[in-house]
Amino acid sequence: MTPNGALGRRARDTRGSQPAFLPSAPSEALPAPHAFAFEQALTIALERAQRSRRALSIVLVEINPPEDAVVAQILSVVRETIRDSDGVWRTEPDHLWIMLADAGGPSAEPALTRLRDAIRARDAAHVRIGRAAAMPGTDAQQMQVVAAFDLRVISGGPE
Repeated sequence: MTPNGALGRRARDTRGSQPAFLPSAPSEALPAPHAFAFEQALTIALERAQRSRRALSIVLVEINPPEDAVVAQILSVVRETIRDSDGVWRTEPDHLWIMLADAGGPSAEPALTRLRDAIRARDAAHVRIGRAAAMPGTDAQQMQVVAAFDLRVISGGPE
């Protein structure tokens, strides 16, 4: 885990000055939940996105059962599916948050479709996904609430 709580190493996005989180090797141990680090990273990313008028979306992945082996399997799928410029955090035993840089509204849909398809292919857990895009005047907490209210079942593995 990086100092900022991301489940990957810190790097620079080659397309600009935005920080990027490169997924770590799937063989790493499953990290403990770290909600504060995600909230800090989201606040900073949201401020940067609003200043530079760039898109930003977050995705909440809720996993049941929240057993470490199941969460690790879904985390592995997420790492394999998202771009190098995106980040993933574990904030609760059953919650993963993904930050999609330069993707908002319809531009985030291809990434979400790839993620849904990859998780459905594993069918290892009951998984719900919700998302929120940054809007003018939106803060980090509001984005998290919107993503939580948007949760929809995408995989119906054992509950």
